[in-house]
Amino acid sequence: MLWLPISEITVATSDRGSPGYDYLLINTDDNEKAHAKYLGSK
Repeated sequence: MLWLPISEITVATSDRGSPGYDYLLINTDDNEKAHAKYLGSK
């Protein structure tokens, strides 16, 4: 996948990813999805 900095991205919570990957990134320009892990502090 190639997501450009100008791509529109939506972030949603998800319970279907691998353990620890609780978010779903959705590229709304191309309708592509990827599970993600939050790396910041909560």
